[in-house]
Amino acid sequence: MGDGGPTDAGTVGDAAIGVPLPRTPTQLTSWRFIASNSLTGAEAPTFDDGAWQSVTVPHTFEGRGVPFVTYSHAWYRTHFHLDASTAGGRVYVQFEGAGTIADVYVNGQQLGEHRGLYTAFTLDASPAAVAGDNVLAVRIDNTDASSGDTLPATPVARNYFEPYGGIYRKAWLLAVDPIHVAPTDLGSSGVYLTPKVPESGGNGTLEARTIVRNTSAATRAVHVTHLVNDAANTTVATLATDVMVGAGATVTSDATGTVPSPHPWAPGNPYLYSVVTRLSVDGVVRDSMTEPIGFRTFRLTTTDFFVNGVSTPLRGVAKHQESEDHFAAMTDDELRADWGAMQAVGFDFVRLVHYPHARLEYDLADQLGMVVWTENGYVTPNAWTQTADTETREWVRQNYNHPSIAFWDVGNESVSANDATTVDAMERFAKAVHEEDSTRLVTYANSNSNIPFSDPALDFMGQNLYEGLTQNNPWGFENDAAAFHYVSENGSRAEVTQHSDYATAVSSRVANVFEPEEFIQPTVEASAETVFRTRSGQVPLFAWWAFRDFQLYGRIDGICNNGLYTWDGVHPKDHAFLFESFLLKTPVVHILGATYFVRRGAANNGIKVYSNAAKLDLAIDGTDMGTLTAGSYTQPNGRTVDETFYWPVTLFQGPNYVHVDDGAGHGDDIFVVFAGTGGQAPPMLTQTPIVSQVTSSNAANPAYFIDRPIAPDFPVYYDLDGTADNSFAALPAQLAGAAQVGTLRLSKTQNLTDLSLTIATSAAKGADVFILTTDDGSSLSMWTGVGFADSGVTGSWRDTAMDLVPVKLLQTHVAGGASVTVPGTTRDYVVLVKATP
Repeated sequence: MGDGGPTDAGTVGDAAIGVPLPRTPTQLTSWRFIASNSLTGAEAPTFDDGAWQSVTVPHTFEGRGVPFVTYSHAWYRTHFHLDASTAGGRVYVQFEGAGTIADVYVNGQQLGEHRGLYTAFTLDASPAAVAGDNVLAVRIDNTDASSGDTLPATPVARNYFEPYGGIYRKAWLLAVDPIHVAPTDLGSSGVYLTPKVPESGGNGTLEARTIVRNTSAATRAVHVTHLVNDAANTTVATLATDVMVGAGATVTSDATGTVPSPHPWAPGNPYLYSVVTRLSVDGVVRDSMTEPIGFRTFRLTTTDFFVNGVSTPLRGVAKHQESEDHFAAMTDDELRADWGAMQAVGFDFVRLVHYPHARLEYDLADQLGMVVWTENGYVTPNAWTQTADTETREWVRQNYNHPSIAFWDVGNESVSANDATTVDAMERFAKAVHEEDSTRLVTYANSNSNIPFSDPALDFMGQNLYEGLTQNNPWGFENDAAAFHYVSENGSRAEVTQHSDYATAVSSRVANVFEPEEFIQPTVEASAETVFRTRSGQVPLFAWWAFRDFQLYGRIDGICNNGLYTWDGVHPKDHAFLFESFLLKTPVVHILGATYFVRRGAANNGIKVYSNAAKLDLAIDGTDMGTLTAGSYTQPNGRTVDETFYWPVTLFQGPNYVHVDDGAGHGDDIFVVFAGTGGQAPPMLTQTPIVSQVTSSNAANPAYFIDRPIAPDFPVYYDLDGTADNSFAALPAQLAGAAQVGTLRLSKTQNLTDLSLTIATSAAKGADVFILTTDDGSSLSMWTGVGFADSGVTGSWRDTAMDLVPVKLLQTHVAGGASVTVPGTTRDYVVLVKATP
């Protein structure tokens, strides 16, 4: 790593360099933006960008819509100020991710071009920068035709995920002293730290390599020190070395030292040290930077994974860097929420697919103690290119210091064993990684639809197994997982706005059209039972696909619904709780099917629960339905699945208040309406709903009061058949605690109805009745004319295509015992009721 020795010798001590200039990173967040395929000349400082859009970086100009956006090019411009006191120092611009191709200019002068969407890059802005105001301009090219040499090549990548264009990760201005750690070594920090410790413990060693740059006018004798500080910020070891750095030169400094009995980093105890690297000249510190490290050993066998010699079989999940609100330009809060949610499930392992992720994600893995599998982006069957090789080396150098990283993955489903071109590319990427880092394992994720193969360039090969999805044989996973050992992907599909009875979930599923949430359950149950019970000693590595839904054209509503969580990251799907039940020691009790809130199938479809309890009792409408003990559940094929409870009880006709508990204070509740035939005669309800009666004028569209608060991602309508995927999004404060009147989708002409509801006399202060409707700009006079007022509250929800669309909220007050009628119209809307406080 680095450029070698001096290139311009000078005399030590010549040309004084003045007072040290502190390392000063400044995040560049405020930019002007325009999407244009033809605009040129916007790099000129005098270019007028006054009509451009103001945006905050991170930012992407691709979102929801057609697969290939109208605009494939864009410009970004911002200004930065340099104080005259920084003269003599160095100024860099840094981008954590932009692309796919970024041409960067300062004051009209091109600093360089970076090719590749997912790796960071740093450019020296000093030759173009001036004291005072400076204009930074970036032209983005995200065309498929331009990206053929990059990782990934975007035309084929779109079959896996959306390669969003823009400056979608953070951008920085970095000012440093003339003597500094160079940030230009393929976009890395410039400090490479290799902690080593025997698996059995004892003293550790630290190897530190530093890229030192001298932009002053004379050769400098630079003293490089590395202070190793423990978690209490006490220095426990010091490494030091001296290097001569010529004027304008960049050299590499290497140092090694002993760290006495370091505290190990491990899942559950992610102990981190910090290494402060300082560059001094004549006893004066010219630059200082800090990098965290962790002392740990990893070892993988066909039966186990060991961290510091301790058996730690990896149980985890794969995740993309994408959210519904910001797409690839995720906020720090969104990323932290993702990692917090993954840890809350109990995972100790995360596969970061299918490209290098933001540095914050690796930082969070370090801090939370989660082992990481990271990937270079080779997901398309392309030949090796120099650009792709450079990106692979950038990826390794930029993430070298993270103790959480155990595996470098040089491809996913991109290689055919019979295709010499793709095998050659994968092997060359593996060779590059081994050259950059000899301390970690190099792998590749193969598809079970490909011919199984191995390759000596790899340390091991992962296998993506989808027997439950592609072969409709969930238990086929058991033998395959035991044979391949390293399960890099496994999963199925589930749409929370689509439901069916358990008995018909598999037979009624239509790929990419109707994929009820119940369809995924046989697969997740077989997989979990395999990796946690029957073959746990033969599967040392397992990753579920995927953490949250993400955008993928060709899937239902353009969303890949394989996630444990919905696309917004808010709602855990039912099968997430099976993993919690197997992984967590804290009590887990979760009733499945809360979003299957009006059931029109078999009356004895029953109640299913995922839980780690020893026993559970079920009650419906206060009626005891029996107690089940752990281990009593078997799938229809006779296979036992632990942590699963199922009562094939007959529901009551109409409302069902469902409660389960473990007898120790842990339980769960859902409310469902059974609207089919053959239900039990309803008992006398002990609950008093705020709506005592609700009727529909259309017999083909019965209305039901759903006596539970609405929640984000819950379906708006009870069609639940793929023709009404409307769902609630973030809810305005006024609707907290509100319950819905359940109907079929009201924008369907055949479902037109007037709704009448009566507020219970027990509601002392009455109730607020709301109409939440898509705001398409059309008149709402049919409701304002009968007493509903525009509340002024706006927001969004999802239409049936799962696009976030604007909504308006109307409301009226109804006294206890009084009734209100909501005239029908053919549009998307829902009636909600909330007790007046």
